[in-house]
Amino acid sequence: MLAGLGLYRLASSEAAERRRLAWAAGGALATVAAAAVFLAAQERIVRNFSTVSARGAIYRDAWRLYWQAPWFGQGGDTWRLSYRAVQSNPYVGSQVHSGYLDMLLNTGIVGLLLLLLLLIAGGRLLYRNRPALLPVFGVFVLHSAADIDWSFGLSWLLLLLLLAWGSSHVCPPSPRPAEMADLENETESSAAMPMFTRMGGGLALRRLLPLHLLYVCLLGAGIVLAFRGAAGCSLHQAALKEPSPVRAVALLRASLHWNPADAGTALDLARKLSPLEGEDVLQRSLSYTPGHPGLIFALADNAVKRGDARAAAYWTQEGFTRDKYNAGEQTKSLERLFKMARSKLSAGNIKEARRIVQAGLALYSDYARRAADHRGAHMRNDRDFRLTGEAKEWGSQLARLEQSMPASPQ
Repeated sequence: MLAGLGLYRLASSEAAERRRLAWAAGGALATVAAAAVFLAAQERIVRNFSTVSARGAIYRDAWRLYWQAPWFGQGGDTWRLSYRAVQSNPYVGSQVHSGYLDMLLNTGIVGLLLLLLLLIAGGRLLYRNRPALLPVFGVFVLHSAADIDWSFGLSWLLLLLLLAWGSSHVCPPSPRPAEMADLENETESSAAMPMFTRMGGGLALRRLLPLHLLYVCLLGAGIVLAFRGAAGCSLHQAALKEPSPVRAVALLRASLHWNPADAGTALDLARKLSPLEGEDVLQRSLSYTPGHPGLIFALADNAVKRGDARAAAYWTQEGFTRDKYNAGEQTKSLERLFKMARSKLSAGNIKEARRIVQAGLALYSDYARRAADHRGAHMRNDRDFRLTGEAKEWGSQLARLEQSMPASPQ
């Protein structure tokens, strides 16, 4: 700031030599600043596993996901719940790193157009009333295109505060001296009138009443939802600290009552219930967050515990599809399928055992193929996706179990 003030004073000087010095010094400082920024951020810009390469992969995958519902989107948190199913390589990126692309995924073209209209109207308002705030507004508009700004409520609050600040600084043109007397007389006469008379008998208030009612309804609904979410979170935290299993289950049920869309609470509750009760909890939670990988793998585990071979194969395959670069869960799934197939074979149910083994071998083959698909040194592998030694062992065990089965069910 001191350097800028000094340069400003030099540039404002009447001496030509000082003005030339100011321009030269300003150019040198700008060059040094740009170099300093680049040196500090070069790891995120030009390296092999840079943020730029990660975002390139994320944007390509998000664009493919967008075409599944281009007009109205797929609802809130589309990317966070779906990226594991569409990612082209095992990067870590639960945020799409673009506010506009995130809006496009959630609300489609219709929602994005409404957002752009809001931003255009806000920029026009600032241009007319407070042009000095336009650079700050530009930071919000441009930086949100390449980062997760709009995932935070604070960013929206700051943006709206900026627009409110701009709208409160209306600078009307100064009246000419000849108009001053008329303006003063008009102000005095207006001040003497009752408020409702000045507003045309309350006509303006009546016109604004529907908007006020809509605002009150939206605010009330937001408060109710926030209260329910906070109550559910509080009960969930209390359940995690509760030593009594019975009391913990009661707290988790109460938490789901307040916030039925919380998948984490549903997973914790299902682990403490019988398999049949747990399946019901998981299925209800999945209806709120379709495609949630954690719920799907939990349903696969639940089906194994219940001995339902068909459901176990189905949910395991869904888990592999919805989270195709999760080496840990896929390894556990192969183990569960092998143990279930061996149990069915021991019980004499060869048909069920064969179905499970065939499903397990198909999933193992798909897992091994993805793990071997490196596609060069530029492929990101933030999730450490690989064919684990345990998975190889379970694949071999499934193959040997298939060979030991009789040719036809007895």
